[in-house]
Amino acid sequence: NVTDWMPLPEPPQEVRQ
Repeated sequence: NVTDWMPLPEPPQEVRQ
């Protein structure tokens, strides 16, 4: 797949409002 060489997406940051 093309995404094989793409960097993994960073985990969602917890934003506490």
